[in-house]
Amino acid sequence: MTQQQDTFLIKIMRMGYWADFYIYPIVSLALLLVSVFYFQLSALKLAGLFALGFVLWGLAEYILHRYAFHHAPLFKQGHGEHHKHPKWQIGTPFFVTIAIYFLIAWGLAQVFGYAATCITLSGFILGYYGYLIVHHTVHSKRAKPGTFFHRYQKFHDIHHMKEEVNFGVSWMMWDKIFRTYQKSHKAK
Repeated sequence: MTQQQDTFLIKIMRMGYWADFYIYPIVSLALLLVSVFYFQLSALKLAGLFALGFVLWGLAEYILHRYAFHHAPLFKQGHGEHHKHPKWQIGTPFFVTIAIYFLIAWGLAQVFGYAATCITLSGFILGYYGYLIVHHTVHSKRAKPGTFFHRYQKFHDIHHMKEEVNFGVSWMMWDKIFRTYQKSHKAK
């Protein structure tokens, strides 16, 4: 990255990229521990709500990527930088994602209570962390053919060539459900 290209936006996005790898596993674990030891939820409720949060992350990933990152002015410019330079390690700044999570948590807690919100958000954030790992790997590593990461690398490469398909990064399922899945670089 040249000095000329190193804008304020890029500096913030680069910082955000690496911060998430350290912060979110700790946040997810802390919410899980609060759910287990403070709220003392049953094992069944813990597992169910955690899994729900994990699956909801996949849906949120799809919706955010498809609509916010490709259409909303606030996110479109930064995401456009990612599409122009997919090898650059840039991401949504931590202070943006944490603010979004706090708003989600507050809203959910008003409806479902703090206990259910803690464990559901723990699963949601772990899903986000999985997304971070998949996205980092598909852009910075050479995946061995036939592996999970190779499959997702091919899937995500198609999105970078044709921005109206394959919005999921760590979840192909939602593209299949919403009919935006494309298996190859060839036109539908």
